[in-house]
Amino acid sequence: MSSLEDIEEDLLEVKAELSRWNSQKVNRVYIAGANPFVLKFQRLKEIAELIHKYLPDCKTIGCFSRVTDIALKTEEELKALRKLGYDGITIGVETWDQRILEFMNKGYTPEEIITQSHRLDAANIKYNYFYLAGISGSGRGQIGALETAKVILSSYLVG
Repeated sequence: MSSLEDIEEDLLEVKAELSRWNSQKVNRVYIAGANPFVLKFQRLKEIAELIHKYLPDCKTIGCFSRVTDIALKTEEELKALRKLGYDGITIGVETWDQRILEFMNKGYTPEEIITQSHRLDAANIKYNYFYLAGISGSGRGQIGALETAKVILSSYLVG
């Protein structure tokens, strides 16, 4: 995990480069590295505040997340994160195939994917899924795809 000082140095470097090149404004920052959304609310808030301090035109902040990272946040925290600019979260679900989720010991079920996605919807945080088409293994590609389609469709019908 990068220190706030390192993050601030990175943002200062970006700001200097933008100034050097007389570049356009930065509208979006994507926080890289594993799944930053696992960080506690206060840490995500501090990072967002630094981003807005050095890149004041930034409107949205994106990052990777696991389903379990979303579950760690309260509804109030999710809404506050949205106000801070967090929008466009990439959720690494890999598959909705329950058998494979259990085999991979992912720590969540297809139903939990839906529940946490709905919590992001309620907070007005846009998201997308990172899905691995071949993760179900040899001979199970069609099963994995059908299970995934079934869960996504039920998510939209329920949501």
